[in-house]
Amino acid sequence: MLVQQTLAQDAIFKTINTHLYEKYGVYFAKPSSNWYKDLGLSDFQWTESRESLEKEFNIKIPFFYFENIGKLCNIISAEIKKQNAKIALKNYIKQFFTRQK
Repeated sequence: MLVQQTLAQDAIFKTINTHLYEKYGVYFAKPSSNWYKDLGLSDFQWTESRESLEKEFNIKIPFFYFENIGKLCNIISAEIKKQNAKIALKNYIKQFFTRQK
């Protein structure tokens, strides 16, 4: 389970890095990188990045100040798990209300 979580967070981190490089030319960010001090992003750029990542992962990221990329990876991972759990529950309930043919 821990290995799967690490792999998922690695994929999230790589997606964030790709976005930062393509959009702002930030070549490499570390999980401990601070959005403002280390990466030099403005409030607008950070908000724009958050919105782009919401679209990329098809989730809603709570609007809080995430000091570094590692914390954002954790939040995205948790939101994806919540969304998957909701879908699984919906499908589980749906099977009881679907007529057998």
